Amino acid sequence: MSNETKTVPRPARGLGFKLLIAAGCLMILFALLVYCFFLLLLGVIYPFRVGYHLLAGWYLYLQRVGHSLSRSPTQVVWGVVILVFMSAVLHLLLKRGYRLRFQSENSSAAAQTQTVWQPRWTCTILALLLLLLGSSFAVTELTQQVWALVTSQERISFAFDSQGGWKREQSGDQLEELGLALHSHQDVYGHFPAGGTFDQTGQPQHSWLTHLLPFLGEERLYRQIDLGQPWSADANRLPFQQPLYYCLNPGLRETYRGGTEGEPTSAGYQPAQYAANSYVMNANAAPGFQEISDGSSNTLLAGEVNAQFKAWGDPTNFRDPTRGINADPHGFGGPFQGGAQFLMVDGSVRFINENIDPAILKALATPDGGEPVGEY
Repeated sequence: MSNETKTVPRPARGLGFKLLIAAGCLMILFALLVYCFFLLLLGVIYPFRVGYHLLAGWYLYLQRVGHSLSRSPTQVVWGVVILVFMSAVLHLLLKRGYRLRFQSENSSAAAQTQTVWQPRWTCTILALLLLLLGSSFAVTELTQQVWALVTSQERISFAFDSQGGWKREQSGDQLEELGLALHSHQDVYGHFPAGGTFDQTGQPQHSWLTHLLPFLGEERLYRQIDLGQPWSADANRLPFQQPLYYCLNPGLRETYRGGTEGEPTSAGYQPAQYAANSYVMNANAAPGFQEISDGSSNTLLAGEVNAQFKAWGDPTNFRDPTRGINADPHGFGGPFQGGAQFLMVDGSVRFINENIDPAILKALATPDGGEPVGEY
């Protein structure tokens, strides 16, 4: 009698069971999509921001750091050469190590002929290393965002008005991007850009936003501008007719009408719906951190405007915050009810109520007035 035991084949699962599993997965996916849709309708965007920073944090971090680094074609070529060389060295080391280990475990001649490390395995390891590097950047970006929320003086809100909450959030993000560019300019040159540059005869030349273009990832547009000629010269007409994303408030849908009524609209200059604080960045005035004695968290740097837009290339695109918020068409004001968002010198963004005490607003506007800043 044979001692061998016969294995009984297990019956294959039927097609109906597989269809049931697939239908269940589709129902769960549909429920998640519906849940996300209703979250967007309610204006709850915080979970989506977390996911966005996890997926794209590596790019945001590199973009932020890259603005402060000088790059040349020679450096890029050398970087590629070094990367290829290191990849080749890594492949050779892995190939040799794999062969030695395989040969020590398998002494047969047939096994020794099969001990070949494949190039695709090296590519897979490199891809995993790059993925790990990108994940670390994503975690760094997310950590910075969480720290900014925790240390902010504003209350964290997970629900926003479904009609304008996400627009207000996006406008705040754009102000933060402008703040990062301004800080990069400060790091490179030791000061913020002037609100507007004017020649010795008083003729306007270029705006603070023009000088920020290289730090906003707009190097190509910046190279199209002839800084030796005024912004309104015919040679500079084409670049200033191009819209600048960071200057368009998502809460506004108005188009630029030439600044004041009666001016021709044929020039087609694109608007800036954010303006600089004239107490900090004015005509040929380019202060640095050392000149802002009132504190970087207590001084306005730029803010939203909702009327009398000027072109983003206009050197007079700065305003006086002491005119009030939503009180003067030539002052600051937001498209969102109750106030406007401002960029502080420290890079934070705050929503300031339009009913703020004028004395506190003036204290926030001046960089070195020494006025006490109370609660607002």
